[in-house]
Amino acid sequence: MGEKERLRPALGKKDIILLASIFYLLGIVTAILVYMFFSLSTEAKAEQPDQYRELYIEDIVISSNPSEKEREILKEQEYQLWEAATVLRSALYQYVKQTNKFPGDLSVLVQPFPSNYLSAIPKEPLTFSDVVADTYTGSGGWVYQPVAFDIEDEAMLKQMIEVILYPNLELDRVEFPDFEPLEITVNKGNNELWLMSGKTLLQKYPVGLGKNGKTPEGTFQIEIKMMNPNRAFTPVENNPYGKRALVFASNFAIHGTNNPESIGQNVSNGCIRMNNQEIAELYAKVPLYTKVEIKEDGPWTESVVEPLNEERNFKKIYSEIDRPKEETYKVFYNWSG
Repeated sequence: MGEKERLRPALGKKDIILLASIFYLLGIVTAILVYMFFSLSTEAKAEQPDQYRELYIEDIVISSNPSEKEREILKEQEYQLWEAATVLRSALYQYVKQTNKFPGDLSVLVQPFPSNYLSAIPKEPLTFSDVVADTYTGSGGWVYQPVAFDIEDEAMLKQMIEVILYPNLELDRVEFPDFEPLEITVNKGNNELWLMSGKTLLQKYPVGLGKNGKTPEGTFQIEIKMMNPNRAFTPVENNPYGKRALVFASNFAIHGTNNPESIGQNVSNGCIRMNNQEIAELYAKVPLYTKVEIKEDGPWTESVVEPLNEERNFKKIYSEIDRPKEETYKVFYNWSG
């Protein structure tokens, strides 16, 4: 027993020396491996382009140093974001002008006829969300934060609408023009309808007008928005008023047609005719009470933004589907079609 006690210290010292040697060697090997790993990572990073700032737009990743094609897509999406915001803000603007107050929420803008400022809340085009939040989260859709405000000052009202209604996105690369409510201008000399925001042109459409100057000139507003007028009396495919109507005077409307060959001609009794697909697009964007100005000629060269690609697909942003709540079954309309 005493012999074993004397041996333990000697064996313990050898064990300690052996373990120390093993740990020392492991430390050297680990240091070499760590050095090699970081050296390879640094070289790989040096070979890579600038880090990507990912912005997902229609399943395409846009980098902070985009190619020419990516730059075109990004520009178009930024334009769509500005346009969708302008459409929604214009509807809010027209509501405030009519009621002299800000609504508690934006659902009042998509009520049934005759209070249908819009058919639907436009989808925010980067995330395709139409959710309206009361606080900013950056998760997509829109933010609406109504406040008590004296709306008598027109310039301040427009600025306030920009402040309280905006995309629920982190935007550090996009600059929008100052908000101006949408307006329709009809150039009788060129048979064109222009959708404008201030001096910015959103879109222009060919139109048919009244024969012998019967389309009235002057300043009006959209008094009624209606889907499928006279549907209970005439099948849509045979309807001389087409699929949509924007009534701007008691006997005059901007409407579709079952005679597309008349577009660009002066053959109606005063109404403004559009192709059914184009009036559906215009109807989806233009709020109730939008200003309509009709004149022989206009200062068209003052527009600062031309329309983008004619093949833009806005169906994901604006609702163009038929809504029974925007139809009137019991009333027969007899405009100067």
